[in-house]
Amino acid sequence: MAATVRVFIGLMLVSLLGATLGGCSSGASGSGSGSGTVAAIDSTSSGSSGASLRASTGGDVASAVDTVTNSNMTSDASPAAAAGTGAAGAAGSQTGATVGSATSAALAISGAPASSVAAGTAYSFQPSVTGAASTNVSFAISNKPRWAIFSAATGALSGTPSAADVGSNAQIVISVSDGAVSKPLEAFSITVTPSVSSVTLSWTAPTLNTNGTSITDLAGYHIYYGTSPTSLSMVLSVNNAAATSQVIGNLTAGTWYFAIMAINSENVESALSAVLAVDLTNGASAGGSAPTASVDLSAVDNVYAIADSGTAVRNNGIDGIGSAYPENLLGASVTWSGASFELAGAGSADAVGNATIALPSGNYSTLKLLATAVNGNKHNETFIVTYTDGTSATITQSVSDWHTPQSYAGESIVMDFPYRVTADGGVENRDYKLYGYSFAINTAKTVASLTLPSDSDVVVLAATLTQ
Repeated sequence: MAATVRVFIGLMLVSLLGATLGGCSSGASGSGSGSGTVAAIDSTSSGSSGASLRASTGGDVASAVDTVTNSNMTSDASPAAAAGTGAAGAAGSQTGATVGSATSAALAISGAPASSVAAGTAYSFQPSVTGAASTNVSFAISNKPRWAIFSAATGALSGTPSAADVGSNAQIVISVSDGAVSKPLEAFSITVTPSVSSVTLSWTAPTLNTNGTSITDLAGYHIYYGTSPTSLSMVLSVNNAAATSQVIGNLTAGTWYFAIMAINSENVESALSAVLAVDLTNGASAGGSAPTASVDLSAVDNVYAIADSGTAVRNNGIDGIGSAYPENLLGASVTWSGASFELAGAGSADAVGNATIALPSGNYSTLKLLATAVNGNKHNETFIVTYTDGTSATITQSVSDWHTPQSYAGESIVMDFPYRVTADGGVENRDYKLYGYSFAINTAKTVASLTLPSDSDVVVLAATLTQ
């Protein structure tokens, strides 16, 4: 999906009739200059004080944004499509092997994991297993990417890297065990590449000179753009007076700035228009959905909160007596409050309590959690967000027991469950809940970690940061 921007922008040749034109506005660099006696282009004939520049890449319009001081400029923007390599399963260099040996020829693991993924694009790999001596196989992984989630029950590796994860993740090894032997998949790498987007600008041309005469020598436009509003270092010439749109591609994640000048037949430019900002961070455009970063809990997971019905709950479950959320109802991911949460799944420690969690480095406005209390409601629990400058913010939140919702301030019911899984794999038919909590944090500071309440009966299943 490509970014969409609509802009209404004033374009006019800067001289009055009989004046000498030359040079470009100080806002652009690299523009041509010239001189001549021409009438200035006015934009009043377009029905406003400026000709209109719009931008569209064919994506869905997310929302209206006005990012400049020119009162005639507005914009609509939708998430820009990540271009290039990187989609899960995408064609390209891939690795994978079926592994066996003379000592255990029966058990084998195979698969071809994609070797690259673009930032902001979902990645997924599921290995295949044959010849297991038992149906109760388990999986393990070494060198798991920090942005990915791994299921010890299925061997699935998935996740969505952010712009902060650009780079190579090498020597990843997934292995399978049937209780008797263990077999590894050949080591592979996943490279996270920068997301690349495009923006299509479109405009309505001015029709009058500033002296009120009709424009007869409009020759085209110069579009200036760059990653700084005061240094639009790139220029694209549109040498067609009839043109009303132009695609600008190969734009990496981040905020890009655009402005436009009209040119006449003598290649004399108008004044530079006001500058439009378009945010392509993680594929999100200005005014669209805020970029998110999933918090990797795998390094600190210490609670077995999810289980398959029919299978005994491991390690005393979520509440210390062997109870758990049913995986078949919970699923692999949950969407709440505009954010997506990835869940680790049954078969391994999949939640955390009474621990400090490393947060992905960045500046965010909101921390969102999927959590619950067990063994009773918990009042005024303390969550601490620590920033890289050594400062911290303490957040006090009451948390309902998963069976007795209290509708505490700041608490939302994310999912309802008609039963829970019991220690022996059976089900107990009572209502249980999973709650959501949204904490405002200091967007001017870079996050470092989250310290959960010291009460291990407050359990977090997933966390996401949003800008």
